[in-house]
Amino acid sequence: MRHFATRVHLGLLIATAPLAVILGASSSPTWHPELGIYVWLVYLAGLSLGFPVVPQSRTSRVALLGLLALTALTGISILWAPDRGTASNNFTQLLLYMGAALAFVSGLSKFDRHRLAEPAAWATAAAASLYSLSERVFPGLFTLHADQIAFGRLSQPLGYWNAMGALSGVGLVLAARLAADRELPRPLRITATASMPFISLALWLTFSRGALVATAAGLAALAAIQFNRTQIRSLTVAIVGLFPVALAAESLESVRTLAGSPSGRASDGLILGGVILLTSMASVFINHFATPHKSENASRTGSDWDK
Repeated sequence: MRHFATRVHLGLLIATAPLAVILGASSSPTWHPELGIYVWLVYLAGLSLGFPVVPQSRTSRVALLGLLALTALTGISILWAPDRGTASNNFTQLLLYMGAALAFVSGLSKFDRHRLAEPAAWATAAAASLYSLSERVFPGLFTLHADQIAFGRLSQPLGYWNAMGALSGVGLVLAARLAADRELPRPLRITATASMPFISLALWLTFSRGALVATAAGLAALAAIQFNRTQIRSLTVAIVGLFPVALAAESLESVRTLAGSPSGRASDGLILGGVILLTSMASVFINHFATPHKSENASRTGSDWDK
């Protein structure tokens, strides 16, 4: 029974990050109380299963202390804020993030769960990227909050294009690393590869120069740390995959600016969706099904190739 409860808790924990980012950061404050209750219940459920109240590492404790201080300061600022509604909404969001951070740090504290942190962070960025692109690929089905100051730049669900660019950049770097890790299950590596084009497109449509530079630095750092043939191939696929989707987005005005007639936006969305799909399929084929290198054939022992 305890083993089953632990697995259920793990599933709830994995769902916490995408929900917190996509719904908690959205412009609709009505989601925040329900999500806040959910993440704090996940944290309390972990405590009942024997997970630590606070992390053991000093770095994690300092990070959580900083988040707690920001949350407390935001809560106190409601007393003098000119717009108490906005201040209260920010405070609710920070309570949500505080609960999510505690739930994750506590729930992933065991050594056999450490490796889940990286896929969970990638999945969160991928989910946010899909959410942000939904309006541009399927404009008739999805309508996101329109930020007047964004001028067509992709900003949802975080509400700020630079923040969305940073999240997409982190997701792209993680996708490139996960796709090359042959200790992971092969379906996960393939999915990570397939996500590269739409994550990179989300990054591009934020038009955040800082995020683009930071992502380039992250990819370069990954190449330096994991300098092997498999990783370099994955990085190459990630970088090259940006060009067709970015060119398609730049050539489709309604995708780039969110302007145009409903029929024109729908047509452009279908074209963009087709380019994303074809690029994802090509990326997966090149990274996982093309003729492997001789060194990889020589090490085909079963553990790396059967996953």
